[in-house]
Amino acid sequence: MNSPQSPRPVGRPRVLADPIKRREVCSLIGVGAGYDEAARHVG
Repeated sequence: MNSPQSPRPVGRPRVLADPIKRREVCSLIGVGAGYDEAARHVG
């Protein structure tokens, strides 16, 4: 019989789940950086 398993997430893990990176992205956008530029800076 198959044992029930929890579903695995699909795709990449979210970067903005990290509160430090989220704060940095928001700060960069707040001072005028574009979304792409902020994302590249944070990784």
